[in-house]
Amino acid sequence: MTLASYSKFLFSAFIFSCFSLQIIAQETGSSAQQEETVVLQLKWYHQFQFAGYYAANLKGFYAEEGLHVQI
Repeated sequence: MTLASYSKFLFSAFIFSCFSLQIIAQETGSSAQQEETVVLQLKWYHQFQFAGYYAANLKGFYAEEGLHVQI
């Protein structure tokens, strides 16, 4: 195999890999996610140290990832 034909082979393999990865990414990304319910059990009373969990829940960050979080 000459250098030119080897380069063409590598380029073709690279292009094929890119198209294959694009197809796989579209297939996995387009599937509808079902919302999963998660219960977050904090080990103390409601305190300021847990404010991030409550804020993320109120702003919908968990819902964006397909989670229904109960605190």
